[in-house]
Amino acid sequence: MKSFTTLFICFLLLGTLVANAQSEDTSSESKQAKINNWSITLNAGAPLFWGDLSDNISNPFSKYFSKEQGLGYGLILTRNINNVFSVNLEYFGGNLSGIRNTWSNGAVADLSFNAPFNDINLNVEVDLLNLIFEKKERRWFSTYLKGGVGYVFYQPTVTHISDGSAVFSGSGSTLEIPLGFGFRSDISKHLSLRLENTFHFIFVDDIDGYSSQFSKAHDIYTYTSLGITYRIYQEPKQPKTPKIQPIEPADTLLANQEPIEIEPAFELSIAANIPSSLRPYDTSDVTLRISKGNIEGAAKIQQTIPQGFEVKELLSGGGKFDFTNQIMSISWAELPEKEVIDITYRLTSNNASISEHSIPGIMFYRQDEVDQIRQFKKSIEIKPEAIIAEVNNNNDNNNNITESPIVSGTPAKTDSLNKGDLVYRVQVYAVYGGTTSANLLQKRLNLDYNVEQTYDGNYAKYTSGEFATYDEAAAYKKKLRSSTVPGAFVVGYYEGARINNIQKAISIEKGEQPSQLSSSNIPMGLIYRIQIAASSKNISVSELKNSKGVTDDVVQISHNGLYKYEIGNYTNYEEAKVKLAKIRTTVYDAFIVKYKDGKRI
Repeated sequence: MKSFTTLFICFLLLGTLVANAQSEDTSSESKQAKINNWSITLNAGAPLFWGDLSDNISNPFSKYFSKEQGLGYGLILTRNINNVFSVNLEYFGGNLSGIRNTWSNGAVADLSFNAPFNDINLNVEVDLLNLIFEKKERRWFSTYLKGGVGYVFYQPTVTHISDGSAVFSGSGSTLEIPLGFGFRSDISKHLSLRLENTFHFIFVDDIDGYSSQFSKAHDIYTYTSLGITYRIYQEPKQPKTPKIQPIEPADTLLANQEPIEIEPAFELSIAANIPSSLRPYDTSDVTLRISKGNIEGAAKIQQTIPQGFEVKELLSGGGKFDFTNQIMSISWAELPEKEVIDITYRLTSNNASISEHSIPGIMFYRQDEVDQIRQFKKSIEIKPEAIIAEVNNNNDNNNNITESPIVSGTPAKTDSLNKGDLVYRVQVYAVYGGTTSANLLQKRLNLDYNVEQTYDGNYAKYTSGEFATYDEAAAYKKKLRSSTVPGAFVVGYYEGARINNIQKAISIEKGEQPSQLSSSNIPMGLIYRIQIAASSKNISVSELKNSKGVTDDVVQISHNGLYKYEIGNYTNYEEAKVKLAKIRTTVYDAFIVKYKDGKRI
């Protein structure tokens, strides 16, 4: 019993610590809406005793319909730490009773008892559905577990059943370990119904007024109850508003002067350029444009990024970037002098669920010696992937890659191609207009090697293995065709570029001089270019020029699995910097990239 007690005291302390940590994670969200911090529950039910003065029965549920059933009532005050954890201060009282007609050896017992009791305990409650699945404040059905420590006061009276004569009367108190489970149904914003059962493991054997050397365990009692809960919502703290003091003229001369026009305070605004939709594992650059006017001083902007998304810093507007616990924030000890601040980050929908997600944001700043906040919110929809089969045009085999169901997950780390050599890989899958998880694809197809994802037009193509000779790749292809990938075929890569004609790859392997495989036409030597955009999807150059307001010739290249768009060929870095300054008047996130002998470095 001692080890059992220690275990659940540790559970209580651990649960409280975890709950406090969780409350810090959700602190930003609590500032944007009414906060459900407290709730109160009233319940009534049936306490049942299990001990010496209780008849042994084959069916425990029959106790609920026996003379041993009592009446109980309770009150629970709950501090809701977050949607998963809460701490309960619980009181319940009632009456325990029991009847013992015969002992286990057949001897006559002829005893009964009655014990009024009062129970006070502190316990941690864990909402199982919110712990495992998406966290929601209210559900029409949920289940939970609870456990803690408590103290119980009791006053047993023992009598003979046959004549009602008194045998014993006394009182006592003891520590207890309450453990339980329950079901909750939220019928409205404020009200919930609860059906709950708790087991109370006490540290004595005389709550029924009887104890002997033959007792095998301490007494136990249960409490099955039906309750109603009322949730209390608090209004979030609002920023202080400046007090306007009327100005009275000091004399008649001042009063007769022309009225002074007071310029209204500049109203800060935030424009969030977040895409309306993405597909799983898509990437998009998000821009936050802060029009602050002449506001200065310390400030902070943050957004709550939904689960399944990742954020990478691109442009922080002179502030300190941080992304922790799904909170993206940028802080300034002193705002920049310019009136407009642009922030850019890369948003990736790694394993976000197929649904609409809300991205709320808030900015804290100080204006006219008064603390201010500005809230904003955008939504983004994750749409299912579009998958289509691809025909093998490599003349390696006429089989097609078969169409497969959508899969999702976190992409596996893949083997990088050796850019300076010819390598062969085996293509196993292709997706049109979207992507899938390379990691799950490898597991589902039971592949021996990591899966590499590359882009070719609107296709995302997936290859496995990396071989120096065609014969090695063909052997692996044959193995896959006989097992999980009947449409597998060999493809070649030379200096990072895919060779669509496998015969050309074989010619290179034999030592023949390869033809030019790159279409970027970059001069030899050290060259500087200006990148103006990057995308996982193939965007037409004309469309990009119109959207960016660019008149220069734009070149599209494929680099690190993305389509990248660049302008210029500058042999002098200073010339590239001058052009960059002009381009940034319309493309604020443009930057300089470097090439050496036709290769980007």
